[in-house]
Amino acid sequence: MNIVMVGWHFPQKGDPVPIGGVQDHIERVTAHLRFRGHQVEWVYRENEERFRSLLSWADRIVCHDYFSFKQAAGVPTLTIFHGWEGKWPVDSGVIRARQQVKAASAWTINAGAFIEKFYGTPADAVIWGGSEPVQPVMIPAPVQNRALYLGRLDPDTCPEPAFRLSKMMGWALEVCGDGSLRRALQQEYPQAYFHGFVKDLSSHINRAEFVIGTGYLSYLAAMARRRPVISFWENPLRQFYVESFPGRILSGRRPEDVYWQLLALEDEEFSDIVEENAAIAARNTWADIADVYEKLMKGEKQCSG
Repeated sequence: MNIVMVGWHFPQKGDPVPIGGVQDHIERVTAHLRFRGHQVEWVYRENEERFRSLLSWADRIVCHDYFSFKQAAGVPTLTIFHGWEGKWPVDSGVIRARQQVKAASAWTINAGAFIEKFYGTPADAVIWGGSEPVQPVMIPAPVQNRALYLGRLDPDTCPEPAFRLSKMMGWALEVCGDGSLRRALQQEYPQAYFHGFVKDLSSHINRAEFVIGTGYLSYLAAMARRRPVISFWENPLRQFYVESFPGRILSGRRPEDVYWQLLALEDEEFSDIVEENAAIAARNTWADIADVYEKLMKGEKQCSG
């Protein structure tokens, strides 16, 4: 198939815009689709002229998030709803916009069960992000009492409880991420090591005994490398976001909530969580996500998770 992917930003060499979860998703799924023989072209949502020039070539349009949706008469459109806007409560205008986009799409995918619950947009498929398969023999033992914070440093991702928990536990903390709170956190926690956004996370995850994740991709990346995952929330949407994820995540609103969970874990239960999560990551690879795309764009309705 000839596929046009529409988004607000795409990963490019030397680009100053950091690669977030959506960009990582686009890059990895595109690679799998191209490997399978599909032709994929990326188009910025603002580039109306190029988008129109590709319509006669396109068999399918794929739009990433509702704000990148472009209606193209005669070309079936798949829309992926990736996340939320970082504001609670959810704006009613955003809910209406998402529902309108869903109605105009041939197929939709929700990245998480929270999207249907809080936006009223049931989808043809539910995904949780993707991971790369990792053989256990390739995973070294972690450095004891070392944690990794993985994700944005913004109010909606709740970094402050994560830093406080690390201090309570006596962990050395590495940070792979950036955001509006970075400077304040560096001043308050000078012992933490801030890497900024990192493309290849494998070595950082390998060193960590615990990974504090902020989104599904960070959860799966840690689970694939058999690292226990911690996550924090501060409103009902984020709570459901974390608790509806199929893996076993140690979570709470306050650092004390997770602190007591950690102290209560027996070694055997801890090992069970790690292995159960690794199996879930193995069932949610980027190849699996590409399968979902292909089945829907061929007209096969499904619900997955």
